[in-house]
Amino acid sequence: MNTRTTTLLQFRHPLIAFVLIFLLLALHGMRSADPSSTAAPERERVQTLRITPAGYAPHALLCSEGETAALVIVNTDARPHHLVIDKLALRIPVLKPGESVTLPLAHALKGTYLIHSDLFNPAGADYRGTLTIR
Repeated sequence: MNTRTTTLLQFRHPLIAFVLIFLLLALHGMRSADPSSTAAPERERVQTLRITPAGYAPHALLCSEGETAALVIVNTDARPHHLVIDKLALRIPVLKPGESVTLPLAHALKGTYLIHSDLFNPAGADYRGTLTIR
């Protein structure tokens, strides 16, 4: 073997290592530039409002503006009920006993919103509540 071939063989392994490191760094850089790969998975905050014979439970719900949130409404009463949030233009259909519905609250703005029912309200029942978005 001549001197030139011997010199190339001596640098073969470090050269291969350098190329592999360069490729791995380039691939890592491309993956890091993708915002979906670095963003933490967004968790949805779920609030549950139960319709009971005595009214809504709980009476007050709290969310933060801009968070991904949902309101689950569950009718645990023996009568059909529905729910209205006028300022958010939300009006759920009548829920039979045992039924539930989920409402997304992703686009709600800061404020306090009255939750009420405009159906039959027995004496002593409190079918009013608030949803506060801060």
